[in-house]
Amino acid sequence: MRTVVQSLSEVTRCTIALVEAVSGLERERAVKRLEKKLGAWFRQQGRAVISALPKLVRYFPKPVSEAQLIEALGSDFDRMFDDAIEVTVRNGEEIVRDGLYEGVTDGFAAMAAQEGISTEEFMNRAGLQKAFELDDPRALKWAEKNAAKHVAQINDTSKETIRGIVSKGIDEGMDYDTIAARITDRFKEFAVGRPQHHIQSRAHLVAVTENAFAYEHGQRECVDEIQAVGIDMEKSWGGPDDEYTSDVCRRNMGEGWVPADAAFSSGDQNPQAHSGCRHHSKYRVAREA
Repeated sequence: MRTVVQSLSEVTRCTIALVEAVSGLERERAVKRLEKKLGAWFRQQGRAVISALPKLVRYFPKPVSEAQLIEALGSDFDRMFDDAIEVTVRNGEEIVRDGLYEGVTDGFAAMAAQEGISTEEFMNRAGLQKAFELDDPRALKWAEKNAAKHVAQINDTSKETIRGIVSKGIDEGMDYDTIAARITDRFKEFAVGRPQHHIQSRAHLVAVTENAFAYEHGQRECVDEIQAVGIDMEKSWGGPDDEYTSDVCRRNMGEGWVPADAAFSSGDQNPQAHSGCRHHSKYRVAREA
């Protein structure tokens, strides 16, 4: 017959599994919301760039070598692109900020539900009630700071992509309308990908990356506060193990539980070991050896 302890232990495991499943669904929904907003933002940027493209029309009738063209376009292209997307930057920062903030608070919530941490007794003993407050102003400040930096990085990548389309198009003798159409198509790909070729959108990749970055930060903030009061924590590399799982993630998952401050075998402290990583950290109070 099962003992009371065994029964309670099984209930605890089932509860944790349920919490993790609900947390995973909430994160999927958060990623989809962010992806949709980013897709609309990329389209907004595409319209802005097309509206500003006539500033470069003088380069179109006289094809030269691509190297000469890039040098000639130089600051003219930078000025055109930067001026065009300037009106979209604030919108982008707000979208990314909100996505990061949601990811951080999801990380807080996930930590608050972990085995051995969720009890009121543990919170009182550790004096950590405030560590898990979802409206912690530090989370919003962190999200705002990183949103500006990340949007600048996204825009830099977009700029180089569009620069390549313009310079290559002129080098190959394409007319203005053809190049404009290619730019429009590329921003559409940023927003929705190429479903017919099973290629995910850039909006999806950015949404997954930003959410994971924020989620990991939210969890780690809580772990640092717990360890600061003398309670050791440990972590594992959680997530799916299927045909899409990378070798790096599979090796890290195979390590089981390691000290919270230790690196996994890949050298990473936590998931996002690679672009589009679907994995996440799991934490618990350290077990006695």
